[in-house]
Order: sequence, then structure tokens, then C-alpha cells
Amino acid sequence: CLDGRKRPETLNKRELDRAINNQEMCKTHLFHIREQCEIGNRKDLMTFVDQICKGVIAVQSTMEGFGLMVDGQIPVSESDSEP
Repeated sequence: CLDGRKRPETLNKRELDRAINNQEMCKTHLFHIREQCEIGNRKDLMTFVDQICKGVIAVQSTMEGFGLMVDGQIPVSESDSEP
């Protein structure tokens, strides 16, 4: 932009990159928690941890789709951008 502010696409990409980094850290921690549950034979916690993992995978899929839109690889119509 001419006034020195970042374009919305640049801000979206930066925030998306941050979210992906946080999500990757979350996946790493969940993997270690799941591993410790297996080592400690904590079957009572495994279902809970697995549900969280499924949620993280769903969020990852959403972020990947959003990233494709930000990069212009998926077209966004006017109706898609309205709440």
C-alpha cells in the first residue's frame, strides 16, 4: 500500500503462519502426551487425547484451505467473504 500499511493479504498470511506454527507445536505436545499415556498404560486418557488430536487435524485442514485462498490458489467469491 502507498500509505505504508500492510495489505490485508500480507497480514492474513502472517497470522496464518503464526497459527500454523502454534498448531505444529500443539501436535508435537499431543504426540508426546499420547506417547506417555501409552507408556503409562493410561487407557482412560487415550480416548480424550485421541479426540483432541482429531480436533487438531480438523483445524489443520481448515488452515490449509485458508492458506490456499490467501495464496490465490482457491478463488473466493463475494458471497464467500461475507459473514
